[in-house]
Amino acid sequence: CQPCDPPHDLVFAKQKGFPFWPAKVIRVDDQCYDVRFFGGYHQRALVDKANIKPITTSLKVIAAKRTTALNKALDELRRHQQLLEQQRRGGRAVEGTASTGVPRKRGRPPRVVPPSPPPPAPTHSTSGDEEEEKEDEDDDDDDEEEEEDKSGSDEQEESSEEEAPSSSSPPKRLRLKDESSSEDHNVVSSSCQESPSSRVSTSTQTHRKMLAGMNKTPIIEEVPVKCDCDTKYRQAFRELREKLEAKYREEKEHLVQQVREEVQKQCDAEKLKEVSAVLERMRVELEQHKARDKEAREQDALKLQERHRQEISDTKKKQWCYNCEAEAIYHCCWNTLYCSVECQQVHWHKEHKRSCRRKQ
Repeated sequence: CQPCDPPHDLVFAKQKGFPFWPAKVIRVDDQCYDVRFFGGYHQRALVDKANIKPITTSLKVIAAKRTTALNKALDELRRHQQLLEQQRRGGRAVEGTASTGVPRKRGRPPRVVPPSPPPPAPTHSTSGDEEEEKEDEDDDDDDEEEEEDKSGSDEQEESSEEEAPSSSSPPKRLRLKDESSSEDHNVVSSSCQESPSSRVSTSTQTHRKMLAGMNKTPIIEEVPVKCDCDTKYRQAFRELREKLEAKYREEKEHLVQQVREEVQKQCDAEKLKEVSAVLERMRVELEQHKARDKEAREQDALKLQERHRQEISDTKKKQWCYNCEAEAIYHCCWNTLYCSVECQQVHWHKEHKRSCRRKQ
């Protein structure tokens, strides 16, 4: 008797051969009411609209007799109505509490803190600027001297490369010895420690002194030197060739191994693809076979059910012997039949002579 949400309509419904009975309407389909009765097993039935009365109709109007089953059904109906009333009151109470709810307090907006001013930029004194400018000038002068030294060393390297021995004639070296050269180098090193303003003049003076010293130095006799460049070049070419051949062999082996691995991977992938295709084809065939078997089983089951139904119908249409349950051909009385005279006599002497209606 628990009410539903939303609740069903309550009526008195009447089936053929039964009195009006309290019930609740489950569904209304045109002129037919689908109802569930109170009491008992809560049976469900389809009732015409003409056999439906409102629940407020009195028992005298519907001519209902007070029985134990009807009293239980009416008690269950009253209990159902009480639960409906409690449900309505509970819904109203919930609506009242929802309508009288206290609004939430609105939060205060956050305070905006103004950003702090940026720190002042550092100021440098004029004396510091002058010192930095002087340091920059010194650095520039040092860079110029380094460039001159580099250019001089490059020229010396180029001249030495031009004087490299050729394969046609052996080279000749000139040995120059002079004490003034060491003195000039000392002068140059001391000039590097002087102030930047006097560096250019000292460098020009030392350069002139070096040229004068070179002109004054005596020329030593030329000494022929035996050259073995051909042997060195052949040895270098041989070593280079061996290195290149070894590197070529390593790269070749690596490339062959890489190609072999790629071919193996491709073969494995093709095999796997073929196996997957075969498995997929077998799976599809198996599914089709299962579907055909299922359809055949369903058809066989339908045929078997139809044959069973037909046999039951044929069996019901026949009459059976009361004694041996064979098909009967002799009718005695009411529902007593026999297949033969022998069965009739046996049953007659056994018990039927005391209850035979034909005799009465």
